[in-house]
Amino acid sequence: EPSKAQPVLKAPPGTPPGRAVNTPLPQRVKFNGPMGPLEPSISYNQGDLYDSTTTSAAECSNICLNDDRCIAVTWINSQKRCWVKSFYTGNIGRSGDMISARKLITR
Repeated sequence: EPSKAQPVLKAPPGTPPGRAVNTPLPQRVKFNGPMGPLEPSISYNQGDLYDSTTTSAAECSNICLNDDRCIAVTWINSQKRCWVKSFYTGNIGRSGDMISARKLITR
């Protein structure tokens, strides 16, 4: 008796590669909490929305707090420059010239 072919399941648009078709996507995380503490010597890589001249890491952190698109910042002390980020990679840099902060997650 010939075997019946199994239907081919297609992932819905936007499904990350490697995720099982019938596995629900996690609830979207919202970075809309307060800012976490300043993190000396930490640099978050990539995801730059824009940069701005600021006088301190605290001022840089405050910019992120007031921008819904921002989830993290990295401030470069020697340049007095604040990099506002919409994402960052897991590859976190280390530099004594940088201070970073992240927005806390709420669901």
